[in-house]
Amino acid sequence: MSRKKFLVIIILGIFPALMFLLSSFSDFKEDNERHLELLRNIGELKGRLEHLEMRVSYRKAEQFIEVLSIHNLTNNSFGESFLKMPSAFHYLPHLTNNINSTRVKLHSPVKPGGRPPATLVFGIPTVKREGQSYLIATLANLFSSAPAKDLLDCLFIVLIAETDEQLVESIDVHMKERFSKEMEQGILQVISPSEGYYPDWSTLKITLDDPIERVRWRTKQNLDYAFLMMYAQTQGTYYIQLEDDVLSLQDYVRRIKDYAFEMEKAKRSWFVAEFCQLGFIGKMFHSSDLTYMIQFFTMFHNDRPADWLIDPLFETRFCPVDQKKCRAVKKNLWLRYKPSLFQHVGTVSSLKGKVQKLKDKAFGKLPLFIPHTNPAARVTTVIKAYKKHTIESVYLGVNFFWGLSPQEGDIISFKFTKPVKLKSYLVRSGNPEHPSDLLYNATVEVSASFKNSINLSSVSDGFLVIGRFDELGVAKGDVPEEIEEVYEFRLSIHSESKNWVIISEVSLEPR
Repeated sequence: MSRKKFLVIIILGIFPALMFLLSSFSDFKEDNERHLELLRNIGELKGRLEHLEMRVSYRKAEQFIEVLSIHNLTNNSFGESFLKMPSAFHYLPHLTNNINSTRVKLHSPVKPGGRPPATLVFGIPTVKREGQSYLIATLANLFSSAPAKDLLDCLFIVLIAETDEQLVESIDVHMKERFSKEMEQGILQVISPSEGYYPDWSTLKITLDDPIERVRWRTKQNLDYAFLMMYAQTQGTYYIQLEDDVLSLQDYVRRIKDYAFEMEKAKRSWFVAEFCQLGFIGKMFHSSDLTYMIQFFTMFHNDRPADWLIDPLFETRFCPVDQKKCRAVKKNLWLRYKPSLFQHVGTVSSLKGKVQKLKDKAFGKLPLFIPHTNPAARVTTVIKAYKKHTIESVYLGVNFFWGLSPQEGDIISFKFTKPVKLKSYLVRSGNPEHPSDLLYNATVEVSASFKNSINLSSVSDGFLVIGRFDELGVAKGDVPEEIEEVYEFRLSIHSESKNWVIISEVSLEPR
């Protein structure tokens, strides 16, 4: 037999076996994926069952308190008495001064019939900051970093922790304009407390040798967390504490759910699951455990900041006297997920005068600019660039532009080498490391040829205004079809900025 025929026979013999193995591997892979999906479903069902048991227990306790109150009023015979259980009204006696002190003001529309309990509930307190707000950018990032189907199993509760009705109303209106879809879907709820919820700040005692301003700040923060948790406790299976100035990694919802369901499937007990190493950000709890948190925050609201109260609570509840054994217990019940899924980005603190620059090193690095290939152009600006962060570099896609504070009348110009028929544009300011370095009051303008009639406003030198930057520092849109050829594309700044400016993305797409 020739060598050639021998190879043909070998190949003909091996090929069916190889196809069988590939088919078996494919079946195995599909079976394994189905198995993993089944395990996820089991974990999810266990979590929901635990939440249902908590709600039943919660309601039973409420009913018992109501019955006991009536019984105490109607059965007060001689020689008979009942123990008086302490409550939040004992730790926060000022609540008894106003019948509406614990009333929750709902600002978002409620879906008819409500919505089913969520798997993940995110609590986000927000307060007024001096000259800066991160809330809209934070929510936009959270909603864009997870698929729509994943968000439907989440609830984001924003607490506007202010009692100034005009301020609350302005924030609420802004959020309804920006996130009406999420509100209608039941993904986003906006609440605020009544004025009677907070104590007379002049009655606080000085603790930890802190200045009175800091004592007030951290005391209010504790009460804000407690308010959020009391409202959120019955709304979902797990509660995750966030702040109004964070960034999230892509697909964070699926990662958190998979991690939680994996713990449920493995029957592993835990108290805290940490998705960020900074302060109280990204800490997840079973909703059923929030009762302990609420009690601690209200009992010691004037004594320590929230993130300093979690350790004593943990040690009191779980630890033996031996510190070495306590560390071992903590390692088992205080879980740390890596990489961190949330990063703190705000620098202007809600405490006046405080600058917060801490970063979570386990979060990793997000891209500071997004490159694009743009039409050839001469790029100029009067805004002075910082080091190598020139306007040319962002247009060419090799770096981000970082310039000193823009002034009214400043222009950033992109003059094309040859006229271009533009389809769309995108200019993004700011980046993850400097989210406040945005362009706000600026317009997008073009020098162009156009058809006989065009419904666009123009400026004194004949440039047409085709767009403007939004509150997130982004200008994005399609170029009107009436515009034929564009000779120059520019950004015009109409007011002085307190911050420097970063442009992290420029995309000019031809037709």
